[in-house]
Amino acid sequence: MAELPNVVIRFKDVEQDELLRQEIDRRTQALAEEFPETTRFEISLEEYGAGFRIHAHVNGKNTEVATHGVGPELRTAADQLFHRVKQQLRRMHDKHIFLHRREAQKSSKKK
Repeated sequence: MAELPNVVIRFKDVEQDELLRQEIDRRTQALAEEFPETTRFEISLEEYGAGFRIHAHVNGKNTEVATHGVGPELRTAADQLFHRVKQQLRRMHDKHIFLHRREAQKSSKKK
């Protein structure tokens, strides 16, 4: 089993919600299982106008993703955030995998 990533959650001027914290932990663990190159998730929650904004910075081996989600409620913003994080991690993961395959194909054609 891969090592679990370090997860840091910051509530900026937002009341701490233990259920939301657990949901964030669960979702980061699921992303870490799907993308084992991730080692650290930094999540910041803050008020934004009439709603909320959540920022995420994900780091790992050859991986760095930063994005945010906005919504009228924390859970809505979190859903948007994790959707974006997953899309960006998938794109980066696929680039790393297919880059090596393309290089291998190019080198085998030269022989």
